[in-house]
Amino acid sequence: MNVERSIGLAVVADDSASSAGVARALLAQVGQGANPNTLLISTSATLAAAVGDEIRHALLGRPELARLTREVTPRSIVTVDLADAAAIVTGMRPLLLRVRLREPGQFLEALSATREAPRFSQRAA
Repeated sequence: MNVERSIGLAVVADDSASSAGVARALLAQVGQGANPNTLLISTSATLAAAVGDEIRHALLGRPELARLTREVTPRSIVTVDLADAAAIVTGMRPLLLRVRLREPGQFLEALSATREAPRFSQRAA
C-alpha cells in the first residue's frame, strides 16, 4: 500500500478504542466522497481485525456504501509503537486525524518529534 497517496482521514488507535466507533468514523469519511481514502493506524492487531469485521458487517445492509468501498476500501496498518504511527502520519499528511488512544500525549509527543526531525541528512564538507 502506498501511504503517500492522499488520505482524507487517518485514525490512530490502540486497544482501548471502540472498534465500532473507529469503523463508523472510517465509513463516514468514505460516504462523504470528497476524499474518501481512509486509514487506520493501530498498535493493536486485534483492534484492526475487529474494525475490519465491523466494516464488513456495516456494509451488509448498505449497498450504496458497499459500492463505494469497492473503489476505496478503508485500510489499516499495525505498528509496533506510537513513534512508528507518528512517522506514518507525518509522511502521509492526512486531511483529518482522529486519535483514539489510552494515552494520547505519548503519540502527540512522538508526532512533534517526528515533525521536527530533519527530512534529509547533510554531510560535512
